[in-house]
Amino acid sequence: MKHKNKSNKKVIFSIIFSLFILAGCATKITATFERPAELDLRGANKIAVLQFQTSDKVSYRDYHISHGGRIETIAVFITDLFRPSPIEEVQNEISSYLTRQLTSKLSESNYFTLIHADAILAAINNGNKIPTDVYLSGRIESLKVKIDEEKTKIQKKDSAGKITTEIKWSYTKKVDATISYSVISASDNSIIATRSKQIHRISSSKSRRKDLPNEFELIKSDLDSLILQIMRELKPYTVTKQFKLLKAKNNDQMEMANQFAKVGEFDDAYAIYKEIYDTTGLFEAGYNEAQMLFVQNKLYDAQALMQQLVNKTGDSRAFYSLDQIKSEIRYAEKVDYQKELREKNANQDESTSYVEDAK
Repeated sequence: MKHKNKSNKKVIFSIIFSLFILAGCATKITATFERPAELDLRGANKIAVLQFQTSDKVSYRDYHISHGGRIETIAVFITDLFRPSPIEEVQNEISSYLTRQLTSKLSESNYFTLIHADAILAAINNGNKIPTDVYLSGRIESLKVKIDEEKTKIQKKDSAGKITTEIKWSYTKKVDATISYSVISASDNSIIATRSKQIHRISSSKSRRKDLPNEFELIKSDLDSLILQIMRELKPYTVTKQFKLLKAKNNDQMEMANQFAKVGEFDDAYAIYKEIYDTTGLFEAGYNEAQMLFVQNKLYDAQALMQQLVNKTGDSRAFYSLDQIKSEIRYAEKVDYQKELREKNANQDESTSYVEDAK
């Protein structure tokens, strides 16, 4: 039955192959690889996210020129004088979003044991031992919102030659913010890392002030980028890489294997490449065979085969791919080390908890 299914696949892909030959498309494939956390958290197992704090260094400026064109009214609301509700709302929305999203993503990842922020704050206020390994503390350092208004005069001439002037108004909103965060070791309150992100966004011009975007929505993509950056620093993450397979002239079997690879049938593609390389020694087949091992994270096997091709042919493409494989092996070994250390600490935590419960 397995042989029959494989035969059916070959028939299907013979058709696909013919179409791709006519289209002259290059064969590219993608694969995912794991990267180590960018920070050394010393095998931390427990983590907490404290509420992002707001700042007094904020301003909300709305420059408005009256449509009469003679009177200029400038409304400036700065928190040094009083705290306006618009900027408070923006800050609170940013703070809540960052805190909520980071807490949720860390909880969903199942990589850490997530400790509630209230337990951390209570321990800090009471001078007790902080019940986590590391915690994240963040702050909106500064936030400025500015609405600009621009007047444009457009002259028009009617059929009688009379010139009239039409005034058009346009509005833009600017948001500038600085957000910082620190990752702190709970055992000694030492700072493992401190980072900050500058945000600068300008909306597209609108003909009506009420059509300007909400401040939070204007910078939401920057906040999501910050969240992604923080998550990559705290835990291993995945990246997607693209590979280009080699072609061989007048070799239908190679093209068939390429099409298998293109749709993710890596095992079938690998079997064909291996058979060709073992029987003919064709460089392109050996190269693609190694790439199939690479994309399936069989890194040491891929390294051995690509090294063989380098030694045999000295081809620059094999040299380049070998460097890529070696780099990926280093990443994989670091990921394994981080996970093993975290697992060791997690087991120790469980053992300690068991002893305390027994007492």
